[in-house]
This record gives sequence, C-alpha cells and structure tokens, in this order.
Amino acid sequence: MVGESLKFFQNVHPKKGEQPTYQGLAFTGSSGEDYATISLLPLANGRGSVLILQGLQQEGTEAAGLFLGDAGNRKKLQEDLGISGSPAQPVYLKL
Repeated sequence: MVGESLKFFQNVHPKKGEQPTYQGLAFTGSSGEDYATISLLPLANGRGSVLILQGLQQEGTEAAGLFLGDAGNRKKLQEDLGISGSPAQPVYLKL
C-alpha cells in the first residue's frame, strides 16, 4: 500500500555534506522533517516550461511551494545553482 510504504529520495551523486538518501515523515501529520524535489522542465515545443513539486508527504510538497513563493528564496536558489536568467536546459533541483 503506497500510503504505508517507506518513501525516500535517493541522491545518486551525493556531494560533500549531502546524504545518499533522504527519508521523510513516516506518514502525513507526523512530526519531523520531510523532503521535496523541484523540477523545472521545458515544454517539447520550446514555448514555456512546467514546474513540478513533489514531496515525500503533503508537508514536503507544501514546504516546496512556500519556499518558491518567496522571491528571496528563488534568487538564492538560482545563485547557489549558478543559474542566471532563464536556463535553456532542464534544471533538476532536490531540496
């Protein structure tokens, strides 16, 4: 059953200070940390992009949305990733 299964993100190429896996909350409503991915993918026709927010639980998805809702957070994230302007290639982010 998906609702009761172990959920985690696997960090295939962890950098210094990163974990190989990020396991979040056991279930929605429990206390602790949860994680999310943020992906910005270009449309096949080159006329726009799609933003995908995916938390391990509802709390992670909500936190990713709140994080991106703040202009300062978006600017800092772009700077940390070395991205300026609108990137031509997909950018995959894991928070």
